[in-house]
Amino acid sequence: MRNGEGRCDTGYAKRTQRQFDHFVPLPSIKALSTGTLCRRNGHIKPLNVVGPRIRRLRNAKNWSQNILAAKLQVAGLDKSRPAVARIESQIVHVCEYELLYFAKVLGVGLLDLYPEIDPSKSVHEAVTELMKPRKSMATVRRSRKRKGHKKSTGR
Repeated sequence: MRNGEGRCDTGYAKRTQRQFDHFVPLPSIKALSTGTLCRRNGHIKPLNVVGPRIRRLRNAKNWSQNILAAKLQVAGLDKSRPAVARIESQIVHVCEYELLYFAKVLGVGLLDLYPEIDPSKSVHEAVTELMKPRKSMATVRRSRKRKGHKKSTGR
């Protein structure tokens, strides 16, 4: 709609704050970086396929997440221990260039970071199975509490 001055008049100045109260606020940076937006019905959609392999390779070297993070930083990739934990938990994406750092620091080839694919399955079936949503640990803990399960203390 045009007003008499030739500008488009949307009526924006006439709107009150009350009219905008029904809008949902944008997610926080923390929610975006930790992958919490991928949770649905207690399940988490994995955002990478290399996390479990990185964890296995790290454990095979008897390294903590702190040690791996420190070695990545020495190599030139700025990753903290919580960042390594999020990658291993598959709740963040991993960039291609970051995989090069992980492979170099862990002393393996780039393809060793990827999981084995069953040759009898199609690539699509294998990837779909790898990216299948899994239960979050918080959901598993809550369901254990409801059922009355307790961790054994080893006594």
